[in-house]
Amino acid sequence: MRGRPGQVIAGCFALTAFIVAVVAGLSNDNPSSTILFRSLVALMLCYPVGFVIGILCERVVNEHLRASGDSSEAAPGSAATGPGAASAAPKAEEDALVV
Repeated sequence: MRGRPGQVIAGCFALTAFIVAVVAGLSNDNPSSTILFRSLVALMLCYPVGFVIGILCERVVNEHLRASGDSSEAAPGSAATGPGAASAAPKAEEDALVV
């Protein structure tokens, strides 16, 4: 499944650029051949841009998942884990402030 999100985002970018170019051409009463040519150029230019953005987004998500997975496994026996961890942490901070 590697590379699939990049292709999907690239396709969305390209189709969006195509539609915007068609609507802009129709609203300006351009000839149909000009509208189609400019729309295809926009489609071909925006696909690589969307592909690069998709790859970057995929990499960011993978790094985030890797980092969140490492932090949850880093301290399995520490006092900050478990069902009462959220209520125990502020109490320890309050004790540190009092001292």
